[in-house]
Amino acid sequence: MLPSALVGGIFGLTFIQLCGMNDNVSDVITHDWIWGWSELPGFLINIIFATLFMGSKIPSLKEAWRWAGPQLAYGQVLAWGNWAVACLITQIMLIPAFGVNPLFSSMLPVGFEGGHGTAAGLKESYILLGFPEGGDIAVTSATIGILLGVILGTVVCNIANHYGWTYAAWKKSIDNADVESNSVESPTEEKNYSSEIAIGSKVGILRPNSSDQILETKIVRKADIFSPETRKVGSFLTISNDSMDTLALHIAYIGLALLLAYGTKRILMLLEGTSAWLTEYGFFTGFPLFPLCMLWGLFIQVFCDRFYKFNPIERGTMERIGGAALDFLVLTAIATTKIDAVADSIVPLLILVVMGVAWQLSCFFLLGPLMLPDAWAERAICELGKGFGTSAVGLMLLRIVDPNLETPAIKAFSCKQLLHEPFMGGGIWTSLALPLIVSVGNWAVFGVSMGFISFWLLMWWFVFRLEKVGPMVQYKFNPEYNEFTA
Repeated sequence: MLPSALVGGIFGLTFIQLCGMNDNVSDVITHDWIWGWSELPGFLINIIFATLFMGSKIPSLKEAWRWAGPQLAYGQVLAWGNWAVACLITQIMLIPAFGVNPLFSSMLPVGFEGGHGTAAGLKESYILLGFPEGGDIAVTSATIGILLGVILGTVVCNIANHYGWTYAAWKKSIDNADVESNSVESPTEEKNYSSEIAIGSKVGILRPNSSDQILETKIVRKADIFSPETRKVGSFLTISNDSMDTLALHIAYIGLALLLAYGTKRILMLLEGTSAWLTEYGFFTGFPLFPLCMLWGLFIQVFCDRFYKFNPIERGTMERIGGAALDFLVLTAIATTKIDAVADSIVPLLILVVMGVAWQLSCFFLLGPLMLPDAWAERAICELGKGFGTSAVGLMLLRIVDPNLETPAIKAFSCKQLLHEPFMGGGIWTSLALPLIVSVGNWAVFGVSMGFISFWLLMWWFVFRLEKVGPMVQYKFNPEYNEFTA
């Protein structure tokens, strides 16, 4: 379940380290290859964020809020908690014990919630803010996050299914009860049924008269290359090829978003020069370009929806462009990681990771069933994957507990991302937090984080809690309190 780009990046990293054993070979490889590789992540992240909303149907705030309100409150508590935990641990433990840079606190939220894209995109900001090794450590943190998301996330999915916390587990128990009832009524009737239970990457086959014991096990392999009859449409042509190639048009829209973002940052840098405080801390100089690319991409999408009869921006094409950019970003970011910089900080990084894992799991097991109104396990597992790595990890875990996407989790998570992404996980706050840590310190950012956690908990208490049906905390799935089963 690991992305191929991550595996390729590890191969690339190994290759570069082996080349470093000979100075002449290392010089040639660095000059001919590595200089190009190392420039890619900082550029590709702008493309990824520019395509984030382009081609998507932007729902009204009222519609998005209706679906995503409780999900947003939970996701915000989770995301702000990453910052609060990291700032606190860095300030009271890592700085006194290891003498780390104050920006070390950002390694957890940038690497986990932001992922490889955000970590690679912020490399230049870390250099400008006086923490040149920060980008390499953040990329390592992102790699650890994806691994933990896949491994621990799968374990949590199995726990949720085993204890009947999911809709799929409840429905399976009902089906099994019906089968047992039929077998009692007709004890001599030959049973011709067989059912499958997912066990990791294996599937157990239940045979008649087995008393639900697994008699045979087979490996289910997912085909990475689709056969011709199962291949899906990835994108559509939106304009005539006589006028312009559709792919070229979409690249042009992305280029427009990048150009507008670049102009916006230049204006901010000019404003920075009017304030001695902003200039001293490089407040806007250290602000990355990609959040502005995301905002201008969103603006272009809204503009085209408003003024075109048929919007020529197509989501599938944007997903292909953004997906290709992300694959190459992950590969090159991992491959060009400076091992020496990471090795010097591996112990404080592991301490930060352990505390981050404890926070993520605490939110899933304690806050998830409390704050989420229905299908809590499915909704919370999305946020667990997102908190460890990326949205893709969250959706992958959702497929394990909700393979047919029968719960409202996918819609709630998608709508929540529209409101969440512009600020957290690589958004505006993630970019602002770095110069804030440099200028006012970790305690101030910790205070801001705790303030937002309190705000969203109060929002849940006074608004979303009143809309919840049934007990405030109920782990086991009950159709009576989950309206979508009606």
